[in-house]
Amino acid sequence: MKILRRRCLKTGTIFLITLTVFAMTFIIREYSKDKREIPFHMFHYPLDINLREVIINISKTGKTSVKPINVYPYTYVKRKENICESKEEITLLFMIKSAPGNFDQRQAIRETWANRKYFKQDIIRHAFLLALTTNASINDRLSLEEETHNDILQMTYVDNYYRNTYKTIGGINWCVKYCPKAKFVMMVDDDFYVATDFLLEYLHGLPSSTVRSLFAGYVFDDIPQRGPTQKWYMPYEVYPFDKYPPFISAGAVILSMEFVKKLQIAIPFTKHFKFDDVFLAIIVYKLDVKPINLSGIHIIKRIPFEDEQFNTTIASHFYANPNDMRTAWFYHLKTLSFRNS
Repeated sequence: MKILRRRCLKTGTIFLITLTVFAMTFIIREYSKDKREIPFHMFHYPLDINLREVIINISKTGKTSVKPINVYPYTYVKRKENICESKEEITLLFMIKSAPGNFDQRQAIRETWANRKYFKQDIIRHAFLLALTTNASINDRLSLEEETHNDILQMTYVDNYYRNTYKTIGGINWCVKYCPKAKFVMMVDDDFYVATDFLLEYLHGLPSSTVRSLFAGYVFDDIPQRGPTQKWYMPYEVYPFDKYPPFISAGAVILSMEFVKKLQIAIPFTKHFKFDDVFLAIIVYKLDVKPINLSGIHIIKRIPFEDEQFNTTIASHFYANPNDMRTAWFYHLKTLSFRNS
């Protein structure tokens, strides 16, 4: 009986401790919230206009009465107008965000998933999106790389992680002007492995209703970080809402050119936001378009070629090592060859 009482007492004590911890966690969480935060259901963001109507007007007449608030302030070192020269329709354009010093990553991509020779049924093109650097030796190497490969699209601002929105906008503006006949666009970082043939297979299978507003990748449903020391710190004064619109990780975003053109029109009428994935998400949300989550795109962890998931992977993060990129790609090719034999 004493043993039974002790067990009951111990169980009751554990229950009370658990309940207390839960209650304290809840209280701390509630009181640590910024009381100025606005519930997301009240979301609005400048300009407070009907973006869809603006897009329709500009698409039809080339003008609107609404004044832009976010005119792109940069241009390109060289416009690279001939990257998308082709007698036939380009199926897929890769816009690859890269840092100036990432020479080895860019070369590995040229040799693997952006290499045209592997794709006989589809025409693909690529451009590396770069900004400026103050490093003289890197600039010298960049000049040689640009002359050799003719695939470097460099924008006229100094490269910085928190200026990636400018890189994204610059890429969008360029592909609409100089590659408008490409059917699809993938904006991707240079530390990603991409199974281009799997991606093309996915794109070819899309219904026209989806293609019209294709915005796909790895979807996050996240809240702003309010700690000043946090990597993605977002002050209340800049963004007061308690969550972000659903956004696709900027590391790998798949779009139709039809939708890219709509984004390009909408961007000047949307207040600048320093995180490019959230900036695009704000526009997409205001256009009433739902991001598509693709299970074949992996952002949080790397999918090595030894993993069973690799056989269905469209894109995987954490392939900054060029040798790992090459190994994964050639294993992929070998696997495909075995399947088709």
